[in-house]
Amino acid sequence: MELTSPRSTPLRFADVFVHLSACIFASALSVHCTTIEPPADETPDTDAPTITVACLASGTVTRGTTTISLSAFDADGIREILILIDGREVAAQENGTTLDYAWDTTSVADGSHHIELWATDAVGQRTLRALDVVVNNASPWTQPTSVLRGTVYAPNGTDPVSGALVYSTADADVCPEPAGQGGPAPDEPYCVYTYSRFDGSFELEGVPVTCPTAAHVVIHKGPFTNRVDQPVTTQSVLMGRESTTLGLSDVGTLAEMAVITGSWDHIQDTLAKIGLGQVGASGHLELGTEHFELIDGNRTLDGKYQEFLDFIAKPENFDPYRTIFFNCGNDFEGDFFSNATAVAGLRQWVIEGGRLYCTDLSYDFCEQLFPEFVAWEGGTNGLSTTPEPGGAAQVGTSMDSLHATVLDDNMRAWLDGVGVLADDGSIEIEGWLGGWAAMVQVGPNSKAWVEGTPTVQGQSLTVRPLTATFAVGKGAVFVSSYHTSEDATPEMTPQDRLLQYLILEVL
Repeated sequence: MELTSPRSTPLRFADVFVHLSACIFASALSVHCTTIEPPADETPDTDAPTITVACLASGTVTRGTTTISLSAFDADGIREILILIDGREVAAQENGTTLDYAWDTTSVADGSHHIELWATDAVGQRTLRALDVVVNNASPWTQPTSVLRGTVYAPNGTDPVSGALVYSTADADVCPEPAGQGGPAPDEPYCVYTYSRFDGSFELEGVPVTCPTAAHVVIHKGPFTNRVDQPVTTQSVLMGRESTTLGLSDVGTLAEMAVITGSWDHIQDTLAKIGLGQVGASGHLELGTEHFELIDGNRTLDGKYQEFLDFIAKPENFDPYRTIFFNCGNDFEGDFFSNATAVAGLRQWVIEGGRLYCTDLSYDFCEQLFPEFVAWEGGTNGLSTTPEPGGAAQVGTSMDSLHATVLDDNMRAWLDGVGVLADDGSIEIEGWLGGWAAMVQVGPNSKAWVEGTPTVQGQSLTVRPLTATFAVGKGAVFVSSYHTSEDATPEMTPQDRLLQYLILEVL
Protein backbone atom coordinates (compact mmCIF):
# COMPACT_ATOMS: atom_id res chain seq x y z
CA MET A 1 0.00 0.00 0.00
CA GLU A 2 1.45 3.35 -0.96
CA LEU A 3 0.80 6.47 1.08
CA THR A 4 1.80 10.07 0.65
CA SER A 5 3.11 12.02 3.57
CA PRO A 6 2.32 15.65 4.17
CA ARG A 7 5.67 16.33 2.48
CA SER A 8 4.54 14.53 -0.68
CA THR A 9 7.12 11.80 -0.24
CA PRO A 10 5.73 8.45 -1.43
CA LEU A 11 6.22 5.62 1.09
CA ARG A 12 5.20 1.96 1.12
CA PHE A 13 4.02 0.28 4.36
CA ALA A 14 2.93 -3.19 5.38
CA ASP A 15 -0.45 -3.73 6.82
CA VAL A 16 -0.10 -4.94 10.40
CA PHE A 17 -2.93 -6.24 12.52
CA VAL A 18 -2.22 -7.44 16.05
CA HIS A 19 -5.07 -8.28 18.47
CA LEU A 20 -7.40 -6.13 16.37
CA SER A 21 -5.11 -3.08 16.86
CA ALA A 22 -3.97 -1.23 13.74
CA CYS A 23 -1.37 1.47 13.55
CA ILE A 24 0.54 2.96 10.64
CA PHE A 25 4.09 3.73 11.72
CA ALA A 26 6.36 6.30 10.09
CA SER A 27 9.58 6.73 11.99
CA ALA A 28 10.99 9.34 9.70
CA LEU A 29 7.86 11.29 9.09
CA SER A 30 5.30 13.06 11.22
CA VAL A 31 2.09 11.17 10.64
CA HIS A 32 -1.02 10.70 12.76
CA CYS A 33 -1.47 7.25 14.29
CA THR A 34 -4.65 5.86 15.83
CA THR A 35 -4.61 2.70 17.97
CA ILE A 36 -7.71 0.57 18.30
CA GLU A 37 -7.58 -1.14 21.71
CA PRO A 38 -8.50 -4.84 21.77
CA PRO A 39 -11.46 -5.90 23.87
CA ALA A 40 -10.75 -6.98 27.44
CA ASP A 41 -9.78 -10.60 27.86
CA GLU A 42 -13.01 -12.43 28.72
CA THR A 43 -12.16 -15.56 30.65
CA PRO A 44 -15.00 -18.06 30.48
CA ASP A 45 -16.77 -18.74 33.78
CA THR A 46 -15.66 -22.17 34.92
CA ASP A 47 -16.67 -21.88 38.58
CA ALA A 48 -19.80 -23.76 39.54
CA PRO A 49 -22.20 -22.30 42.13
CA THR A 50 -21.59 -22.83 45.84
CA ILE A 51 -24.33 -24.23 48.07
CA THR A 52 -24.84 -23.91 51.81
CA VAL A 53 -27.57 -25.52 53.86
CA ALA A 54 -28.55 -24.62 57.41
CA CYS A 55 -28.85 -27.21 60.17
CA LEU A 56 -29.01 -30.40 58.17
CA ALA A 57 -26.03 -32.65 57.53
CA SER A 58 -25.62 -36.26 56.53
CA GLY A 59 -26.52 -38.44 59.48
CA THR A 60 -28.88 -35.90 61.08
CA VAL A 61 -31.79 -37.48 62.92
CA THR A 62 -34.96 -35.46 62.46
CA ARG A 63 -38.68 -35.63 63.15
CA GLY A 64 -41.85 -33.59 62.80
CA THR A 65 -41.59 -30.62 60.47
CA THR A 66 -38.00 -29.89 59.44
CA THR A 67 -37.08 -26.75 57.52
CA ILE A 68 -34.57 -27.29 54.72
CA SER A 69 -32.87 -23.92 54.15
CA LEU A 70 -30.78 -23.71 50.98
CA SER A 71 -28.73 -20.76 49.76
CA ALA A 72 -26.59 -20.59 46.62
CA PHE A 73 -24.02 -18.16 45.24
CA ASP A 74 -22.31 -17.59 41.91
CA ALA A 75 -20.56 -14.49 40.59
CA ASP A 76 -22.65 -14.59 37.41
CA GLY A 77 -25.90 -15.12 39.25
CA ILE A 78 -28.14 -18.09 39.99
CA ARG A 79 -30.62 -19.29 37.38
CA GLU A 80 -32.35 -22.00 39.42
CA ILE A 81 -32.20 -23.87 42.72
CA LEU A 82 -33.97 -27.15 43.48
CA ILE A 83 -34.67 -29.43 46.42
CA LEU A 84 -35.31 -33.13 45.79
CA ILE A 85 -36.21 -35.72 48.41
CA ASP A 86 -35.84 -39.36 47.46
CA GLY A 87 -35.63 -38.33 43.80
CA ARG A 88 -38.81 -36.23 43.84
CA GLU A 89 -38.68 -32.47 43.33
CA VAL A 90 -40.35 -30.75 46.29
CA ALA A 91 -39.30 -27.11 45.88
CA ALA A 92 -37.77 -24.86 43.22
CA GLN A 93 -36.79 -21.22 42.82
CA GLU A 94 -35.85 -19.42 39.58
CA ASN A 95 -33.54 -16.39 39.59
CA GLY A 96 -33.22 -16.49 43.35
CA THR A 97 -30.45 -17.37 45.79
CA THR A 98 -32.39 -18.80 48.74
CA LEU A 99 -35.03 -21.46 49.15
CA ASP A 100 -36.77 -22.78 52.27
CA TYR A 101 -38.89 -25.91 52.36
CA ALA A 102 -40.87 -27.13 55.37
CA TRP A 103 -40.61 -30.90 55.16
CA ASP A 104 -43.31 -32.81 57.01
CA THR A 105 -41.38 -35.94 57.91
CA THR A 106 -44.54 -37.65 59.19
CA SER A 107 -45.54 -38.04 55.53
CA VAL A 108 -42.68 -40.46 54.91
CA ALA A 109 -41.57 -43.69 56.53
CA ASP A 110 -39.06 -43.69 59.35
CA GLY A 111 -35.56 -44.50 58.15
CA SER A 112 -32.94 -43.08 55.81
CA HIS A 113 -33.92 -40.52 53.16
CA HIS A 114 -31.83 -38.99 50.39
CA ILE A 115 -31.91 -35.20 49.88
CA GLU A 116 -30.43 -33.49 46.81
CA LEU A 117 -29.84 -29.74 46.64
CA TRP A 118 -29.15 -28.40 43.14
CA ALA A 119 -28.01 -24.96 41.98
CA THR A 120 -27.58 -23.82 38.35
CA ASP A 121 -25.74 -20.61 37.48
CA ALA A 122 -26.39 -18.19 34.61
CA VAL A 123 -24.17 -20.10 32.15
CA GLY A 124 -25.65 -23.50 32.94
CA GLN A 125 -23.10 -24.91 35.35
CA ARG A 126 -24.61 -27.04 38.11
CA THR A 127 -23.68 -27.99 41.67
CA LEU A 128 -25.11 -30.86 43.71
CA ARG A 129 -25.12 -31.09 47.49
CA ALA A 130 -26.37 -34.51 48.66
CA LEU A 131 -27.42 -35.44 52.20
CA ASP A 132 -28.66 -38.66 53.75
CA VAL A 133 -30.75 -38.01 56.88
CA VAL A 134 -32.65 -40.29 59.23
CA VAL A 135 -36.34 -39.74 60.03
CA ASN A 136 -37.45 -41.05 63.42
CA ASN A 137 -41.00 -40.12 64.43
CA ALA A 138 -41.73 -43.33 66.34
CA SER A 139 -38.96 -43.69 68.93
CA PRO A 140 -38.44 -41.39 71.92
CA TRP A 141 -36.32 -38.43 70.91
CA THR A 142 -34.41 -35.79 72.85
CA GLN A 143 -34.35 -32.21 71.60
CA PRO A 144 -30.71 -31.10 71.08
CA THR A 145 -29.88 -28.17 73.36
CA SER A 146 -27.15 -25.62 73.90
CA VAL A 147 -25.73 -23.71 76.87
CA LEU A 148 -25.37 -19.95 76.46
CA ARG A 149 -22.80 -18.21 78.66
CA GLY A 150 -22.00 -14.55 79.12
CA THR A 151 -21.83 -11.54 81.42
CA VAL A 152 -24.45 -8.80 81.60
CA TYR A 153 -23.00 -5.28 81.67
CA ALA A 154 -24.39 -1.82 82.39
CA PRO A 155 -24.59 0.58 79.42
CA ASN A 156 -21.03 1.76 80.10
CA GLY A 157 -19.86 -1.72 79.09
CA THR A 158 -17.75 -2.29 82.21
CA ASP A 159 -19.98 -2.58 85.29
CA PRO A 160 -21.53 -6.02 85.87
CA VAL A 161 -25.28 -6.26 86.34
CA SER A 162 -26.60 -8.80 88.82
CA GLY A 163 -30.08 -10.26 88.82
CA ALA A 164 -30.71 -9.67 85.11
CA LEU A 165 -33.33 -11.96 83.60
CA VAL A 166 -31.94 -13.97 80.67
CA TYR A 167 -34.25 -16.22 78.67
CA SER A 168 -34.91 -17.76 75.27
CA THR A 169 -38.26 -17.58 73.56
CA ALA A 170 -39.65 -20.54 71.64
CA ASP A 171 -42.80 -22.05 70.21
CA ALA A 172 -44.71 -24.48 72.39
CA ASP A 173 -43.93 -27.43 70.11
CA VAL A 174 -40.20 -26.84 70.61
CA CYS A 175 -40.39 -26.27 74.38
CA PRO A 176 -43.45 -28.11 75.69
CA GLU A 177 -42.13 -27.89 79.27
CA PRO A 178 -40.57 -24.46 79.96
CA ALA A 179 -38.05 -24.37 82.79
CA GLY A 180 -36.05 -21.80 84.72
CA GLN A 181 -34.37 -20.80 87.94
CA GLY A 182 -33.32 -17.86 90.07
CA GLY A 183 -36.49 -15.79 90.17
CA PRO A 184 -39.85 -15.05 88.56
CA ALA A 185 -40.51 -16.39 85.08
CA PRO A 186 -40.67 -14.04 82.05
CA ASP A 187 -43.99 -12.41 81.17
CA GLU A 188 -43.87 -13.63 77.56
CA PRO A 189 -43.75 -17.26 76.36
CA TYR A 190 -40.31 -18.71 77.01
CA CYS A 191 -38.34 -21.91 76.78
CA VAL A 192 -35.71 -21.56 79.52
CA TYR A 193 -34.64 -18.71 81.78
CA THR A 194 -32.10 -17.82 84.44
CA TYR A 195 -30.73 -14.77 86.27
CA SER A 196 -27.24 -13.28 86.26
CA ARG A 197 -25.02 -13.66 89.33
CA PHE A 198 -23.47 -10.87 91.44
CA ASP A 199 -20.61 -10.58 88.95
CA GLY A 200 -23.04 -10.36 86.02
CA SER A 201 -22.24 -13.85 84.72
CA PHE A 202 -24.92 -16.30 83.62
CA GLU A 203 -25.35 -19.75 82.11
CA LEU A 204 -28.59 -20.41 80.25
CA GLU A 205 -28.97 -24.16 79.92
CA GLY A 206 -31.38 -26.09 77.73
CA VAL A 207 -31.64 -23.64 74.82
CA PRO A 208 -33.13 -25.65 71.91
CA VAL A 209 -30.96 -26.13 68.86
CA THR A 210 -33.49 -25.76 66.06
CA CYS A 211 -33.37 -24.92 62.39
CA PRO A 212 -32.30 -22.29 61.60
CA THR A 213 -29.68 -22.47 64.35
CA ALA A 214 -30.35 -19.14 66.07
CA ALA A 215 -32.07 -18.72 69.40
CA HIS A 216 -34.00 -15.57 70.23
CA VAL A 217 -32.49 -14.49 73.55
CA VAL A 218 -33.85 -11.71 75.76
CA ILE A 219 -31.85 -9.96 78.51
CA HIS A 220 -33.92 -7.72 80.76
CA LYS A 221 -33.15 -5.60 83.80
CA GLY A 222 -35.06 -2.57 85.03
CA PRO A 223 -35.62 -0.15 82.15
CA PHE A 224 -33.31 -2.06 79.80
CA THR A 225 -34.16 -4.86 77.36
CA ASN A 226 -31.86 -6.55 74.84
CA ARG A 227 -33.19 -8.89 72.15
CA VAL A 228 -30.56 -10.95 70.35
CA ASP A 229 -30.70 -13.62 67.64
CA GLN A 230 -27.87 -15.77 68.94
CA PRO A 231 -26.40 -18.62 66.84
CA VAL A 232 -26.31 -21.83 68.88
CA THR A 233 -24.78 -25.26 68.58
CA THR A 234 -24.89 -28.36 70.72
CA GLN A 235 -21.75 -27.06 72.40
CA SER A 236 -21.46 -24.26 74.97
CA VAL A 237 -21.66 -20.83 73.30
CA LEU A 238 -20.19 -17.60 74.70
CA MET A 239 -22.34 -14.54 73.96
CA GLY A 240 -20.37 -11.45 72.97
CA ARG A 241 -20.24 -8.29 75.07
CA GLU A 242 -21.98 -6.39 72.27
CA SER A 243 -25.03 -8.60 72.86
CA THR A 244 -25.01 -8.58 76.67
CA THR A 245 -24.35 -4.87 77.31
CA LEU A 246 -27.59 -3.16 78.24
CA GLY A 247 -28.63 0.20 76.83
CA LEU A 248 -29.50 1.80 73.53
CA SER A 249 -27.93 -0.22 70.71
CA ASP A 250 -28.77 -2.33 67.68
CA VAL A 251 -30.15 -4.97 70.04
CA GLY A 252 -31.04 -2.91 73.13
CA THR A 253 -33.85 -0.59 74.13
CA LEU A 254 -34.28 1.75 77.09
CA ALA A 255 -37.54 2.76 78.72
CA GLU A 256 -38.08 6.51 78.86
CA MET A 257 -36.79 8.37 81.93
CA ALA A 258 -37.14 12.01 82.99
CA VAL A 259 -34.74 13.79 85.33
CA ILE A 260 -35.85 17.05 86.96
CA THR A 261 -32.82 19.14 87.85
CA GLY A 262 -32.28 20.51 91.35
CA SER A 263 -29.86 22.80 93.12
CA TRP A 264 -28.25 20.27 95.46
CA ASP A 265 -28.21 16.90 93.69
CA HIS A 266 -27.20 15.74 90.20
CA ILE A 267 -28.80 12.40 89.42
CA GLN A 268 -28.15 13.09 85.74
CA ASP A 269 -24.39 12.81 86.37
CA THR A 270 -24.77 9.32 87.80
CA LEU A 271 -26.90 8.24 84.85
CA ALA A 272 -24.18 9.50 82.51
CA LYS A 273 -21.52 7.55 84.40
CA ILE A 274 -23.35 4.28 83.87
CA GLY A 275 -23.44 4.92 80.13
CA LEU A 276 -26.56 7.00 79.52
CA GLY A 277 -24.61 10.09 78.54
CA GLN A 278 -21.09 11.48 78.33
CA VAL A 279 -19.26 12.76 81.40
CA GLY A 280 -17.07 15.83 81.06
CA ALA A 281 -13.76 16.45 82.81
CA SER A 282 -15.67 18.28 85.54
CA GLY A 283 -17.58 15.11 86.38
CA HIS A 284 -20.88 16.55 85.18
CA LEU A 285 -23.07 15.32 82.34
CA GLU A 286 -22.21 16.85 78.98
CA LEU A 287 -25.53 18.44 78.07
CA GLY A 288 -26.97 17.15 74.83
CA THR A 289 -25.46 13.66 75.17
CA GLU A 290 -28.07 12.31 77.58
CA HIS A 291 -30.30 9.35 76.68
CA PHE A 292 -33.09 10.58 78.94
CA GLU A 293 -35.24 13.68 79.23
CA LEU A 294 -33.84 16.59 81.25
CA ILE A 295 -36.40 18.99 82.70
CA ASP A 296 -35.39 22.32 84.24
CA GLY A 297 -36.40 22.29 87.90
CA ASN A 298 -34.03 24.99 89.16
CA ARG A 299 -33.63 27.54 86.34
CA THR A 300 -30.22 26.26 85.18
CA LEU A 301 -30.90 24.84 81.71
CA ASP A 302 -31.16 26.74 78.44
CA GLY A 303 -34.32 27.23 76.44
CA LYS A 304 -34.15 23.97 74.50
CA TYR A 305 -35.04 22.05 77.66
CA GLN A 306 -38.58 21.89 78.98
CA GLU A 307 -39.35 23.91 82.10
CA PHE A 308 -40.81 22.16 85.14
CA LEU A 309 -44.00 24.23 85.22
CA ASP A 310 -44.71 23.33 81.60
CA PHE A 311 -44.01 19.67 82.37
CA ILE A 312 -46.57 19.52 85.20
CA ALA A 313 -49.17 21.59 83.34
CA LYS A 314 -50.81 18.47 81.91
CA PRO A 315 -50.85 15.07 83.67
CA GLU A 316 -50.53 13.30 80.32
CA ASN A 317 -47.00 14.72 80.12
CA PHE A 318 -45.98 12.06 82.67
CA ASP A 319 -47.29 9.15 80.59
CA PRO A 320 -44.29 8.48 78.29
CA TYR A 321 -41.94 7.88 81.21
CA ARG A 322 -41.20 4.75 83.21
CA THR A 323 -39.20 6.70 85.82
CA ILE A 324 -39.22 10.33 86.97
CA PHE A 325 -36.30 11.51 89.12
CA PHE A 326 -36.61 14.54 91.42
CA ASN A 327 -33.24 16.03 92.36
CA CYS A 328 -32.89 17.71 95.75
CA GLY A 329 -33.56 21.45 95.54
CA ASN A 330 -36.57 22.03 93.27
CA ASP A 331 -37.45 25.71 92.80
CA PHE A 332 -41.11 25.09 92.02
CA GLU A 333 -42.30 22.80 94.82
CA GLY A 334 -44.87 25.34 96.01
CA ASP A 335 -46.25 25.76 92.49
CA PHE A 336 -46.61 22.01 92.14
CA PHE A 337 -48.54 21.46 95.36
CA SER A 338 -50.84 24.39 94.65
CA ASN A 339 -51.84 22.62 91.41
CA ALA A 340 -54.28 19.89 92.47
CA THR A 341 -54.45 18.50 88.94
CA ALA A 342 -50.68 18.04 88.79
CA VAL A 343 -50.58 16.36 92.22
CA ALA A 344 -53.40 13.97 91.33
CA GLY A 345 -51.84 13.26 87.94
CA LEU A 346 -48.44 12.34 89.36
CA ARG A 347 -50.03 10.12 91.98
CA GLN A 348 -52.11 8.30 89.36
CA TRP A 349 -49.08 7.91 87.12
CA VAL A 350 -47.32 5.99 89.91
CA ILE A 351 -50.35 3.81 90.62
CA GLU A 352 -50.53 2.86 86.95
CA GLY A 353 -46.90 1.74 86.84
CA GLY A 354 -44.59 4.76 87.09
CA ARG A 355 -41.42 4.85 89.20
CA LEU A 356 -40.93 7.97 91.32
CA TYR A 357 -37.51 8.86 92.78
CA CYS A 358 -37.02 11.66 95.34
CA THR A 359 -33.82 12.70 97.13
CA ASP A 360 -33.41 14.78 100.29
CA LEU A 361 -35.30 18.11 100.11
CA SER A 362 -37.49 16.80 97.28
CA TYR A 363 -38.92 14.14 99.59
CA ASP A 364 -42.25 16.00 99.71
CA PHE A 365 -42.94 14.96 96.11
CA CYS A 366 -43.10 11.41 97.48
CA GLU A 367 -44.32 11.92 101.06
CA GLN A 368 -47.24 14.22 100.28
CA LEU A 369 -48.55 11.80 97.65
CA PHE A 370 -48.05 8.60 99.67
CA PRO A 371 -47.69 9.46 103.39
CA GLU A 372 -48.61 6.05 104.83
CA PHE A 373 -45.45 4.22 103.74
CA VAL A 374 -42.70 6.13 105.59
CA ALA A 375 -42.78 8.14 108.84
CA TRP A 376 -40.64 11.29 108.82
CA GLU A 377 -39.04 13.49 111.49
CA GLY A 378 -40.88 16.65 112.47
CA GLY A 379 -44.32 15.17 111.97
CA THR A 380 -47.01 13.72 114.18
CA ASN A 381 -49.01 11.63 111.74
CA GLY A 382 -46.58 8.70 111.54
CA LEU A 383 -47.66 6.04 109.06
CA SER A 384 -51.14 7.43 108.54
CA THR A 385 -52.65 8.51 105.25
CA THR A 386 -52.45 12.15 106.36
CA PRO A 387 -49.40 13.98 104.98
CA GLU A 388 -47.09 15.87 107.32
CA PRO A 389 -46.60 19.62 106.88
CA GLY A 390 -44.38 20.29 103.89
CA GLY A 391 -40.68 20.43 104.75
CA ALA A 392 -41.22 19.26 108.34
CA ALA A 393 -38.58 16.52 108.06
CA GLN A 394 -35.78 18.88 107.00
CA VAL A 395 -34.10 18.84 110.42
CA GLY A 396 -30.94 16.80 109.79
CA THR A 397 -27.65 18.13 111.14
CA SER A 398 -24.73 18.71 108.79
CA MET A 399 -22.32 15.76 108.63
CA ASP A 400 -19.23 15.24 106.50
CA SER A 401 -19.93 11.55 106.13
CA LEU A 402 -21.74 8.60 107.65
CA HIS A 403 -20.91 4.90 107.55
CA ALA A 404 -24.19 3.17 106.77
CA THR A 405 -25.31 -0.44 106.81
CA VAL A 406 -26.56 -2.11 103.64
CA LEU A 407 -29.55 -4.26 104.60
CA ASP A 408 -30.24 -6.14 101.37
CA ASP A 409 -28.03 -9.20 100.86
CA ASN A 410 -28.01 -8.99 97.07
CA MET A 411 -27.21 -5.28 97.08
CA ARG A 412 -24.42 -5.82 99.60
CA ALA A 413 -22.90 -8.63 97.53
CA TRP A 414 -22.99 -6.50 94.37
CA LEU A 415 -21.54 -3.42 96.12
CA ASP A 416 -18.79 -5.58 97.55
CA GLY A 417 -18.08 -6.92 94.07
CA VAL A 418 -17.56 -3.41 92.66
CA GLY A 419 -15.34 -2.51 95.61
CA VAL A 420 -17.19 0.25 97.45
CA LEU A 421 -17.74 -1.39 100.85
CA ALA A 422 -15.45 -0.73 103.79
CA ASP A 423 -13.66 -3.57 105.58
CA ASP A 424 -16.50 -3.77 108.10
CA GLY A 425 -19.07 -4.11 105.30
CA SER A 426 -20.43 -0.57 105.67
CA ILE A 427 -20.70 2.04 102.93
CA GLU A 428 -19.58 5.65 103.33
CA ILE A 429 -22.13 8.29 102.38
CA GLU A 430 -20.87 11.87 102.15
CA GLY A 431 -22.20 15.39 101.92
CA TRP A 432 -24.93 15.71 104.52
CA LEU A 433 -25.84 19.38 104.29
CA GLY A 434 -27.69 20.94 107.19
CA GLY A 435 -31.46 20.53 106.93
CA TRP A 436 -31.49 17.17 105.17
CA ALA A 437 -34.79 15.24 105.31
CA ALA A 438 -34.76 12.55 108.02
CA MET A 439 -36.89 9.40 108.21
CA VAL A 440 -38.11 7.76 111.42
CA GLN A 441 -39.28 4.36 110.21
CA VAL A 442 -40.70 2.52 107.23
CA GLY A 443 -44.10 0.86 107.17
CA PRO A 444 -44.79 -2.87 106.88
CA ASN A 445 -45.24 -2.58 103.11
CA SER A 446 -42.00 -0.65 102.60
CA LYS A 447 -38.38 -1.77 102.36
CA ALA A 448 -35.34 -0.08 103.88
CA TRP A 449 -32.21 -0.71 101.81
CA VAL A 450 -29.68 1.34 103.81
CA GLU A 451 -29.73 2.50 107.44
CA GLY A 452 -27.45 4.38 109.83
CA THR A 453 -27.19 6.45 113.01
CA PRO A 454 -27.32 10.06 111.84
CA THR A 455 -27.34 13.31 113.78
CA VAL A 456 -30.61 15.24 113.80
CA GLN A 457 -31.08 18.61 115.49
CA GLY A 458 -27.67 18.19 117.10
CA GLN A 459 -28.44 14.82 118.65
CA SER A 460 -27.19 11.40 117.57
CA LEU A 461 -30.18 9.21 116.86
CA THR A 462 -30.75 5.51 117.04
CA VAL A 463 -30.71 3.58 113.78
CA ARG A 464 -32.81 5.23 111.08
CA PRO A 465 -33.62 4.24 107.48
CA LEU A 466 -31.70 6.28 104.93
CA THR A 467 -32.94 4.71 101.69
CA ALA A 468 -36.37 3.15 101.25
CA THR A 469 -38.74 1.95 98.55
CA PHE A 470 -42.36 0.89 98.46
CA ALA A 471 -44.79 -0.38 95.87
CA VAL A 472 -47.98 1.51 95.03
CA GLY A 473 -50.41 -0.14 92.64
CA LYS A 474 -48.30 -1.18 89.66
CA GLY A 475 -45.62 1.40 90.38
CA ALA A 476 -42.84 2.05 92.88
CA VAL A 477 -41.51 4.96 94.94
CA PHE A 478 -37.91 5.55 96.06
CA VAL A 479 -36.89 8.01 98.80
CA SER A 480 -33.39 8.87 99.98
CA SER A 481 -32.24 11.15 102.81
CA TYR A 482 -28.89 11.72 101.09
CA HIS A 483 -27.90 12.96 97.68
CA THR A 484 -27.26 10.60 94.81
CA SER A 485 -24.28 12.50 93.40
CA GLU A 486 -22.66 14.72 96.01
CA ASP A 487 -19.41 16.03 94.53
CA ALA A 488 -18.86 16.15 90.78
CA THR A 489 -16.25 13.58 89.79
CA PRO A 490 -15.80 11.43 86.68
CA GLU A 491 -15.35 8.37 88.90
CA MET A 492 -18.21 6.40 90.40
CA THR A 493 -18.71 7.17 94.10
CA PRO A 494 -20.34 4.82 96.63
CA GLN A 495 -23.51 6.91 96.37
CA ASP A 496 -23.43 6.59 92.59
CA ARG A 497 -23.21 2.83 93.01
CA LEU A 498 -26.26 2.75 95.28
CA LEU A 499 -28.35 4.54 92.66
CA GLN A 500 -26.94 2.39 89.87
CA TYR A 501 -28.08 -0.75 91.67
CA LEU A 502 -31.52 0.62 92.49
CA ILE A 503 -32.16 1.93 88.96
CA LEU A 504 -31.69 -1.59 87.71
CA GLU A 505 -33.36 -3.35 90.62
CA VAL A 506 -36.38 -1.17 91.39
CA LEU A 507 -36.70 1.70 88.96
